Amino acid sequence: MALEISNNRDKQKSDRDLSIFAACKKFEELHPMEEQPKWLKYCLKMRAVRNENKNWVVQMRLLPKPELKPNQYWELEDDGFE
Repeated sequence: MALEISNNRDKQKSDRDLSIFAACKKFEELHPMEEQPKWLKYCLKMRAVRNENKNWVVQMRLLPKPELKPNQYWELEDDGFE
């Protein structure tokens, strides 16, 4: 029984990953990489959730780039920006 649950979770993760890949591919078709601003990858957040029909829905959200005040700066850390 536990093996079946594990396989089901692996399949869901795989399906989720495939849906995200398909959404990214479509986004790139509509907005080619060479036309995208370089900062976009730092401000774009993606999320995949199942709807009531059990289809994967991939949401892409553009997060505002915060403006730094005078004498403020970003510090690069191992896991990203602080």
